[in-house]
Amino acid sequence: MARVAALIAADTPYVGIGTGTATPAASDTQLGTETARAAAASAVAAGVQADIRGFFPNSVAPTTIEEVGLFLNASGTANSGDMLVRGTVTFAKGSADVLVSIKVSIVQG
Repeated sequence: MARVAALIAADTPYVGIGTGTATPAASDTQLGTETARAAAASAVAAGVQADIRGFFPNSVAPTTIEEVGLFLNASGTANSGDMLVRGTVTFAKGSADVLVSIKVSIVQG
């Protein structure tokens, strides 16, 4: 499982944010309403977890971030590539830039 976490950290080049509020489903292929995408600022694997971070300048982040996702085989363009994971959050930004951190835990099930 640790090898899978390492591969995710090594091969996930983009983080996306958006305003979609639908519950994540296994059939999701993109964010509900992607508003910005950034190259991963850092990606670290530790044991069975991968931690991928994306930096979004205040000027491109929506007022309220409702969803986040990780993308493979993608570009900086919204809705490009293959979404690895999607999660919902509720975060109202202030006047500062936003650093999104997504932790993926690999479990055998």
